[in-house]
Amino acid sequence: MGTHTETLTEQPGRRERKKQATRQALHEAAWALVEERGLAHVTIEAITDRVDVATRTFFNYYSSKEEAVLGSDSERNARVCEAVSERLAAGDSPLDAVHGAMRAESAWKDLSSDQLRRRMKLMRDEPMLFSVASAQWEEMGRRVAGIIAAAIGSDTDQDLYPLLVVNIGVVAARTAMMHWAEHPEQDLTTLIDDALAAVKAGLPVPSAGASRLAVPTAQGAST
Repeated sequence: MGTHTETLTEQPGRRERKKQATRQALHEAAWALVEERGLAHVTIEAITDRVDVATRTFFNYYSSKEEAVLGSDSERNARVCEAVSERLAAGDSPLDAVHGAMRAESAWKDLSSDQLRRRMKLMRDEPMLFSVASAQWEEMGRRVAGIIAAAIGSDTDQDLYPLLVVNIGVVAARTAMMHWAEHPEQDLTTLIDDALAAVKAGLPVPSAGASRLAVPTAQGAST
């Protein structure tokens, strides 16, 4: 009887792991195929054939081939939202909270430098991928703006500030990542720090010949 109970308890965990494995396999297949052929020449059927699953299975995980290439952002969004909430509760300013959450986010750290650079270049070379990625960032931005609004006693329907802070932070981080894709010899975390520090400093013009933004790194961005 005890063994039967344990089996029932463990079964959902195994099912969830299998689902996560299928999701990841579809993502990796989509990414590889688009790198090989270009987005316009990749079909959902080609992706499912490479993973050896039915086409209908694809739509249990992704709504489009573009989304499959980029992967699911729901877990990342949840982590960022949680990190922003924690940092606001600890006394960070809204921009510092966004900066710290973006900097600490582990999704891009789980990739090798080569993988991340290829991902950034793929989004640059495939405008539709960049568009879908932007929509994903926008969705996360709305959620984070709501958290900031609640923390400062504001209302996103009436006050521009929460969404402005989020968009500035997200665009600064994304700009740093796209720059790094072209200059991998530079340190990505430093670029993100410099981009946010420059924004906080009012975007001062760098001195002539400076190799990087000459502004102090934000103190609220520790991991």
